[in-house]
Amino acid sequence: MSDLRPDVAKAVGAETGAAKIYVDYHDLLADKAVDAVIVMTPTKAHGAVVIAAAEAKKAIFCEKPLTLDLNEGRAMGKAVANAGVFFQLGFMRRFDKAYAAAKKKSNRG
Repeated sequence: MSDLRPDVAKAVGAETGAAKIYVDYHDLLADKAVDAVIVMTPTKAHGAVVIAAAEAKKAIFCEKPLTLDLNEGRAMGKAVANAGVFFQLGFMRRFDKAYAAAKKKSNRG
């Protein structure tokens, strides 16, 4: 669990039973016991965190939107591809049956 605000990090960590609390996400990424991260920062911070997580070889789940800048999105994609790590962009209806049906219809033309 990481948050820039120590009081929030401690409170959320206590509420969720987090084993470790970090105030700097770089410290979390340096922890060998951490296999994956969920990026729930403000959108403007997604790029830096995702790129750092990829470089640290962590699996990544990032809340949407990915970014507001196309070049940053490309840099994020490149970092993930270069690191060969799992990445998923959050989308609350990704597995919705109606969306899957629409995709099938779209694929059929």
